[in-house]
Amino acid sequence: MLIFSINLFFLSFLIIYSLYSSRKGNLHFFSPFFFPFIIFSVFYLIPSSINVLITGKDVLETHHYLYFIAILSFVIGVLISRKLFRHKEDAAAHEIGFAKGKEIPLLALNLFGIFLLLLYGVWSGITYGLLTGNDIEDLRRTAEIGKGFIKEPGIYFVSISSLLLTGCYMKAGKKKIFGIKSLFIIVYSCFVIFITVAHKVALFLPLLLLLGLYNKYCKISIKKLCFIGFIFIVGIGVVNFMRTGLEKTEFINDLMWKSVVVFAIYDANYVPIVKQVERGEIELQKGREYFQSAILIIPRFLYSEKPVSFDYFLKEKLNRTFSGGGLPPTPVGSLFLNFGLFGVIIGMLTIGLIYNYLYILYITSSYSKSVLLLFLIYYIMNPSQLFGYLFIFLVSFIFIAFTSSIIYKAASFRKRIALSL
Repeated sequence: MLIFSINLFFLSFLIIYSLYSSRKGNLHFFSPFFFPFIIFSVFYLIPSSINVLITGKDVLETHHYLYFIAILSFVIGVLISRKLFRHKEDAAAHEIGFAKGKEIPLLALNLFGIFLLLLYGVWSGITYGLLTGNDIEDLRRTAEIGKGFIKEPGIYFVSISSLLLTGCYMKAGKKKIFGIKSLFIIVYSCFVIFITVAHKVALFLPLLLLLGLYNKYCKISIKKLCFIGFIFIVGIGVVNFMRTGLEKTEFINDLMWKSVVVFAIYDANYVPIVKQVERGEIELQKGREYFQSAILIIPRFLYSEKPVSFDYFLKEKLNRTFSGGGLPPTPVGSLFLNFGLFGVIIGMLTIGLIYNYLYILYITSSYSKSVLLLFLIYYIMNPSQLFGYLFIFLVSFIFIAFTSSIIYKAASFRKRIALSL
């Protein structure tokens, strides 16, 4: 079973790193040999292996070669980066939390983001649809047209400010560095995101990054990560279930399918896209996907002819009629769709190089910089999302950090003046 054996070889990177680093007590969730290989496993290695076991078909095809080459290119990029950028410990790496006294400006910015999301949720009808148990799969995507300029800033204002606020309440020198305040802020922020936009990535990303922030200062075991992974999978199922309405007769079966549906992206999206490009039914996009993603931030009232999200183009090309969003091509599928085999090799090599560099900065940086770097680490693994969200994310982060710092310094200055009088 050649395919299964090669997949197992790549999975061994994840397994060996996990066992070895866990034994040494320095397992890091966002290590180049952990988080990226979770993505590779979910999108390619596990579903491909399951296909071989179920069908017995063990014939290497283009889509197999592509993700083999992609993962190897990524590993080579990481190894080159490790030679170029040595990991040096920095005192800032051990500074827990964000500066005390910034809670009020950050809370104000968080509430502003919540206001934007509530406005979007009510205006789009998503909030009403979720609360009444209706199917909102189509609504949650069509509602973005003409209203996305409110949704995206709202999501980033809430998620960024909540993670920075969490840092304000972290407890240095304690095993449980996140107190009740920290967890409450994250939970209510994620709840608001879900009830207003019903978007899985927007909902789970702050929680994922919070795990990275916790792991930065505290050891985490394989058992804990497996349990957290199980919770995430069930959470995905719950979100998918609620988005399609609550009038279900077989709750458990439906929930189980909607929890593991992410593994179906390999057969439903990646493989058909690769085959159509290979047959010439879809021409190479030459960066069109990334350009189209980058201009999505422009409000439609300024650019009335702005195209819809690129994954709808793929949905139409593959003649899919399901409700909800389009067809995300996965990272390897995206690079192949735009630039062919050369794009996969150079793209994944570059991603590996940059990913490892960002990871080193994250390990050695202060809390607030780590929040920024974790967002970038997540987005670098998906080129389409990187181009689509990088600008609005950076603008939001800089605005939040700058505004909170200015207010904090002004308040500190007034306090010093008052004490000197």
